[in-house]
Amino acid sequence: MLVISKRALAFTLIVMIACLWQSALGSVEAPRHGVRAIYRISQMDESEPVSLSLVRTAVSVVENRLRDMGFSYATVTEQGRDCIRVEIPDIQADDEILDRICAPQACLEIKDEMGNVLLVGKDIQKASPMHWPETDTYGVFFDLTPEGSDLFAEATAANLYRVLLIELSGEVISAPRVNSVIDFGSFIIENRDMTMEEAINLAMLVNSGSMSLNLERIDTEAIIITPDMGAASALTAADLLYQLLPLAIQLTLFLFVDAFIL
Repeated sequence: MLVISKRALAFTLIVMIACLWQSALGSVEAPRHGVRAIYRISQMDESEPVSLSLVRTAVSVVENRLRDMGFSYATVTEQGRDCIRVEIPDIQADDEILDRICAPQACLEIKDEMGNVLLVGKDIQKASPMHWPETDTYGVFFDLTPEGSDLFAEATAANLYRVLLIELSGEVISAPRVNSVIDFGSFIIENRDMTMEEAINLAMLVNSGSMSLNLERIDTEAIIITPDMGAASALTAADLLYQLLPLAIQLTLFLFVDAFIL
């Protein structure tokens, strides 16, 4: 028969209680610093009123842009009749980031040497930034819609061994030579002078969809984002009490009753 002293058992229980308590405290999320920006919405024709559907369109477009920029924890909510509120954790008030949120959609066009438009932004299903480590260059991968894939195959077949002009909002950003028919539904823009930020921004603007509205940033402030202390915290406290109570009872008994383990 092995006899264990009350002091040793009490010490063990105290350590267990301390570990549980520390674990519970560690699960509480600390407040986070961030930035809040308010944007006013207006129609392209400013004489037209702002409708609820337009506000919701703005929320959806800005959410997509923030996700493409890597801010998956940002929140976008309606505020009043014609504004939206954007809260982004873990950043300072960065004018470049906040202005990119409300930038107009990029108008991407692919033209032949005569200036005829062969492909437009609506023919692109998704744009994704890319990086080639071996050359340390950046670019954008474009996945075409089924209709866009057919149009691009026809365009490259008709312009074999000629140059196609890829324009972004009227500016030529690439002028590749067509060496073969491209009929697999995608293409890549690669530029040795393109930075990571430019690649991400180009993909974001192409992906954001048609934003037939204006966004104007009217207020910016630094904030502290406090975690929600509602039912989830109450549940955590209840679970902690449920685990600690039996140990506390055993500790009390061991302090007053001799304990033996057979």
